[in-house]
Amino acid sequence: RRVCGSPALAIACQHGVVDLSPDETVRALTLVNRDVGLSATALRRRRRDARVALANEIRRHELVVTRTPGALPTGANSDWWYIHGVVGKYAILENICMRYDKTRFCIKLFSLDEWPAWFSRWADDDDHIRDEWEGGFLNYGEWHN
Repeated sequence: RRVCGSPALAIACQHGVVDLSPDETVRALTLVNRDVGLSATALRRRRRDARVALANEIRRHELVVTRTPGALPTGANSDWWYIHGVVGKYAILENICMRYDKTRFCIKLFSLDEWPAWFSRWADDDDHIRDEWEGGFLNYGEWHN
């Protein structure tokens, strides 16, 4: 009779699925643990590389538009955002339009992991959005009166 190390392997041994000696069981578990560890490391590396590539892309732009018009973060008034920069795993953005009941523009941190869910396109070439950003609160009176 052979002994299996884990309860799962013990059940497998009882049903004839696996017939390993204790040493073989230890070697098999070591290989499985190593493979799982390598897979997890590779996954973390791919995610980090994707985040770095996205951060570099964000740094090349100034203006961005949210993906779903009307589905805005709390405090935001428009789909248009100015990109202040990227710090770690977050992008710092400022909402371009100020709400009528606020005295300050909305500034938010967006996780790079959630970026694709929030934003649809770069708006650097959109003259209307750029004018709104550059005019700041002066445009507020012109556009919203």
